[in-house]
Amino acid sequence: MKKLTVALIGLEHIHSMCLYEEFSKHPDMFEIIGCADVPPIEDDIVEDIQVRLERNLQNGLKDGIKVFDDYMELANLKPDIALVCSNMRSYPWVVEKLLGMGINTLVEKPMAMDFEGGLRMYNAYKNSSAFLVINWPVAWFEHFQKVKELVEAGEIGEVFRVHYRSPATLGPYKHDTDGMSEQEIADMKQSF
Repeated sequence: MKKLTVALIGLEHIHSMCLYEEFSKHPDMFEIIGCADVPPIEDDIVEDIQVRLERNLQNGLKDGIKVFDDYMELANLKPDIALVCSNMRSYPWVVEKLLGMGINTLVEKPMAMDFEGGLRMYNAYKNSSAFLVINWPVAWFEHFQKVKELVEAGEIGEVFRVHYRSPATLGPYKHDTDGMSEQEIADMKQSF
């Protein structure tokens, strides 16, 4: 089987690190050809690329990932898959460009900031020969994959409803952080 080439486009979303690590686990299937940040839009906070790389792509740096100054230079290499982890407000125009080039595109959740952005992305997909995938990290969790396997094998029976509460989020089911140091809270946030 031919290795698929993968480009990481945008480094602002914290899950850029998770996606890099998941694809890196399969070097026989995927070759990560590089990463590039996406230029800021409107009133975005401009952050030094090195700071962003060190925060969100530590293992990639250790592995020697090639860093491109311009994400279009990386896209012009025509990777098989582009992983988009930029600022969510830039998803629509980045996805439109990538899909317009025929590059299969995976976007970190959420798909878009508003209906119009999502519609732009959907229309770009409909006008492209490439796939558009919205990443939902639980799909990578081994225990969810095992449950799916058991359901498909008929081992569990008919599933009517699934509830999932993540102890790793700081959302509605957040950890009690009373008594934790600022460093412990930061480490916990970094872990998801």
